[in-house]
Amino acid sequence: MLRRSMMRLCASATDAGAAAAAAGAAAAGAAAAGAAAPLVSFTVARGRQKWGVVAPVGERLHEAMKEQGVDIACTCEGFMSCSTCHVYLPQDVFEKVPPVEDFEEDMLEIALERQDNSRLSCCLRVSPVLEGQTLELPKDVFDYYDGW
Repeated sequence: MLRRSMMRLCASATDAGAAAAAAGAAAAGAAAAGAAAPLVSFTVARGRQKWGVVAPVGERLHEAMKEQGVDIACTCEGFMSCSTCHVYLPQDVFEKVPPVEDFEEDMLEIALERQDNSRLSCCLRVSPVLEGQTLELPKDVFDYYDGW
């Protein structure tokens, strides 16, 4: 029961932060007008392995990556209760996306190989600032649901 309540709270906090983002507002405006959201193309890399991702503005980043075959765990399915969707953003992108909120910070504290530009992809939406960028995945993640 507590886990479900926490998941709802985390999901609503994530949605509230995303709704405030300009990219989310632009996608909502396009959808309201009946137009398809513009597509953004970016790359996700882990070492030498790379995936090209094309996703509509406003889609949750972790969902866009998983739908297009990126090898990312997302054990909690986007409810911000693990750190398995941890990504490294380019510094210029990191500075343009909505800031880290308390719930995300709590999960980033348990992320392996955390860096100053670390974010959880479940807390971000696809936005035009990702166009042409490369997001890096850490070599390892810790899934506390299943151990290593």
